[in-house]
Amino acid sequence: LNDGTIVDAAIASSRQQAAQLWALRDDVEQILRIGPVFMFDVGLPIPAMETYVAQVRSALNRMHQNSVCVAWGHMGDSNLHLWITVHDESDKARVRVERIVYDPLAAIGGTVSAEHGIGAEKLNYLAGSRSQAEINLMRQLKRSLDPKGILNPGKVIC
Repeated sequence: LNDGTIVDAAIASSRQQAAQLWALRDDVEQILRIGPVFMFDVGLPIPAMETYVAQVRSALNRMHQNSVCVAWGHMGDSNLHLWITVHDESDKARVRVERIVYDPLAAIGGTVSAEHGIGAEKLNYLAGSRSQAEINLMRQLKRSLDPKGILNPGKVIC
């Protein structure tokens, strides 16, 4: 705040206020009442977040007029959580939403996972945010740390 990097903030001055701020943050779970939710954890440069979220919301609205996209998380470290409902939990809808969320990331230096890892779900999108050299390094590290392949065998980086 002092050097102007942050222009607005809410800072709790008591435990009660801190609890109230956390309650606001946790209120994001209200989206679960609206419909089935697809949850994403992406990383991208902070200056790109506003435009990225607007782009995602616009594409979602073209997909389904009553879609809801809640963007939240610890954005100060380039980590953005997106909870999205398009009122359709089919595999086809999920893939369409994944494309909307993941496709713009490569062009802005983003990643398909900020803190929760790739997992089997994001494996098809890994190459969109990591080069082949980086993926090869991941495999090399996996082999070095798990030479017998006993940790999470057959998953993600083998």
